Amino acid sequence: MSSSGCCRIARTVKSCSGSSIVTAASTRKQLVKAFGLTLREAEVLLWVSHGKSNKEIADILDMSPRTVSKHMEQIFNKLAVEKRTSAATLAVKVFGGSDGDVTKPVMSASRKLKG
Repeated sequence: MSSSGCCRIARTVKSCSGSSIVTAASTRKQLVKAFGLTLREAEVLLWVSHGKSNKEIADILDMSPRTVSKHMEQIFNKLAVEKRTSAATLAVKVFGGSDGDVTKPVMSASRKLKG
């Protein structure tokens, strides 16, 4: 693994310490399948769903805040929403239940949200 990859992981762990944030590849893949996102868009949406700002996401993922904003534009288009909270809500419906357990899928990736 490259030193930049190690640094990114260290920043992610540091930003998650003391919380139950899940960043597993399977969670990102659920978002990719459910909404037709790229893996990077899914990663950004995952952090948005955990209340992170664009600046915080940029720091975690080692990208500029402008790049995060561009990913958010694509996410809004693909999810057909206009607000960050709407996107986050749809994401949580895919990978987490109402009991707060984000590791438990509540719908299959093949069942896209309707209405």
